[in-house]
Formats: sequence, C-alpha cells, structure tokens
Amino acid sequence: LFGFVWTLAEERLIISGQARLIILVGFMGAFTTFSSFMFESGALMRDSQFIAAFANIISQNVCGLIFLFIGFFAGRLL
Repeated sequence: LFGFVWTLAEERLIISGQARLIILVGFMGAFTTFSSFMFESGALMRDSQFIAAFANIISQNVCGLIFLFIGFFAGRLL
C-alpha cells in the first residue's frame, strides 16, 4: 500500500514534498512501519546502493532483536 501511494503521489498526482511526507509518514507510516522500512531498503536497492540496503536490513533486524530482549529483561526486573 505504501509503495502504491508513493508512486501515485509522485508520478500521477504531483503532490508537493511536504504534503507527501505528511501523507506517507504521518498517516501511512502510522499504519505500517514495516512498509516504510521496506520502502527505504527498496529505494536504496533501486539506486544501486546494495551495501547500504543490506546494512539497513541487517542493522534494523539485529537492533530490533537486541531491544526486544532488553525489553524482556527490563520487564522481568519490574
């Protein structure tokens, strides 16, 4: 859904950058953070920045798991 709205806003509707940010980050970003993550990774790949894309994917997942377990640990301490 995020990719569809982005393409529609950028190529068909010609919405300003600020309005596009409000729509995509404000409304759509709240709808699904995963779509934003995939969009950024896909945009890096589309721009042939493969190392940055894979670093983004790996770091997001590794950091997510680390903070998940920190949360588990902190929750048990309370």
